[in-house]
Amino acid sequence: MKKNHNINEIEKMIIENFPNLSIIKNTSWSKVSTFGIGGAIQLLAEPQSDIELMLLLKFCAKNNIKIAIIGAGSNVAGTDETFNGLVIRIRQGCFQDIKHGRTHITVGAGLKLSELLRYSAKHGFGGAAELAGIPGTVGGAIKMNAGANGKVISDYIVDLFGYHIDGTPWAAEDNEISWEYRDTNIPKDIVVTGCILKFERVDADKELTKISDVLKNRRLIEPKKRNAGCMFKNIDNALSAGIMIDRAGCKGMSVNGMSVSREHANYLVNDGTGTEADLIELCKQVKAAVYEKFNVLLQTEVKFFSDSTVAEIENFPIPPKVAVIMGGDSNEREISLNSGQQVVNALQNAGFEVAAVTLDSPVITPEMKDADIVFSTLHGGFGENGTMQKVLEDAHVNFVGSDSVASKLIMDKSLSKQLADKHGILTAKYQLITKDNSQTLPVELNFPIILKPANEGSTVGIELIENENEYYNAIEKALQFDEVIVAEEFIEGNEYTVAIVDDVAYMPVQIEVPGKFYDYDAKYIHSNGDTNYYCPPQIGNDKLFEKLKEISLKFFRVSEAKDILRVDFIVDKSNNCFFLEANSLPGFTKDSLVPKALAHSELYFSQLCAKLVVSCLKR
Repeated sequence: MKKNHNINEIEKMIIENFPNLSIIKNTSWSKVSTFGIGGAIQLLAEPQSDIELMLLLKFCAKNNIKIAIIGAGSNVAGTDETFNGLVIRIRQGCFQDIKHGRTHITVGAGLKLSELLRYSAKHGFGGAAELAGIPGTVGGAIKMNAGANGKVISDYIVDLFGYHIDGTPWAAEDNEISWEYRDTNIPKDIVVTGCILKFERVDADKELTKISDVLKNRRLIEPKKRNAGCMFKNIDNALSAGIMIDRAGCKGMSVNGMSVSREHANYLVNDGTGTEADLIELCKQVKAAVYEKFNVLLQTEVKFFSDSTVAEIENFPIPPKVAVIMGGDSNEREISLNSGQQVVNALQNAGFEVAAVTLDSPVITPEMKDADIVFSTLHGGFGENGTMQKVLEDAHVNFVGSDSVASKLIMDKSLSKQLADKHGILTAKYQLITKDNSQTLPVELNFPIILKPANEGSTVGIELIENENEYYNAIEKALQFDEVIVAEEFIEGNEYTVAIVDDVAYMPVQIEVPGKFYDYDAKYIHSNGDTNYYCPPQIGNDKLFEKLKEISLKFFRVSEAKDILRVDFIVDKSNNCFFLEANSLPGFTKDSLVPKALAHSELYFSQLCAKLVVSCLKR
């Protein structure tokens, strides 16, 4: 077992082995960071070259010396605890070098991002002026994939280089890195020392003017008190963390010397007396308020140097444990896998602890037993017809969505239409077709008619039949999908869908198809042209929209659905609203209809997924 050294031993070892290394003794986090939080730094090293850095990293790794890496100190919060190790600042020497060729720019990680952009502009390179207001160094911007105004640093990266924390050289090309929102898959132990970028050719004077304008605008909104920039990551780009903090009533909230800025709610500011303990408590209060209002757990952008601080903030409030189930055995398996992965990403963005579970049969897995909530994105088959719901109920596992009885009823289009008829909800005239009566024309119906497998979703197997000659081949094909087919008269009109979440009906989405009706091609493949979705609808008025919402809520309640439902309609020329079908587990990609509807009311994708989980927890 390697020995842990005290600070005096570390100082002696560093001085003996690196006599030319620049060392600052007994400084403070306040002096090396813009936030001004934290106690003493006993040893601060400033290597001047990448070779000196590499040797220092190797030495510290070999001798079990704890290290912390900083740059300009603009996105960090120092610690109140005594840091028994070596703080290494990469802000000098070759780490500030910059040079350009005909098409590329090579820059050290210690150069300020604004200085990189100014240098580039002066030499006719640009297109990234929007990033100029981001404080801090190039290295810091790369590690967090910093961005502003629709641009991110990763848009311009060609190559990266640096070292592992043990001094081993590291390099990567842009396409080897997964660039996420305010995050990357660059290993946590990597110290980025520089990069190669490619900007577009621009007019130097115009680009410099743009940069100047960005910096002026930044100064107008940026608080004057000490801060570390934006404190929390955005959950959804459409609704920023700052807006959520503001709407949760947190502006001006304070804990001793720390407060939420009144100029920009995503800035926590230090009046000069704030401590790390004050910051921790303020972060927790802000997170709790936002969670109460928006059901999401904000995650910090600012880097902390104490593991206990990170854990205390990240685990407050305690993140729900969610198992997202996907896959299944229906024709909609691929759609389900897509939905499931997007829900996993959304809930992780919302700060929840998430396990992705792919199912081939209706079983309970260890991840599902361990979860607080199961979030099903199974479509069709056992996932939607009540089978999976019954398995969850029998195992006493809490899950998002309707119970087994309601799921079976909603999934079965024949039962849904019968329920609608019973409660006075207008439906198209219909007849049920099975193998026994499939060779007889549905004489009660007028052509054209629509054939729908009773227990398929996502418009799988749906067909428009224009005349008697087409009927027999079509019904034989349809019966391959299901034993019961719903044949209903085709209603010419405009198609709408209404989303219901937690007993609230949202603005209808109008569906404009390139063909005669909304079939599988119109929904997914688009070989006949694109389908357009409008929310709010382009056709109709408030009276019609309220009527559609009213009918949808009625079906939601009489079917005893829970949490979420999507209800589909055709509205004819006389504004008669014909109920088509409902979906208890609608598609859950960002392009699906329920997220489109709720985004109109500023309930965006991650928040929508989180709201369903939290509502289920409270039930």
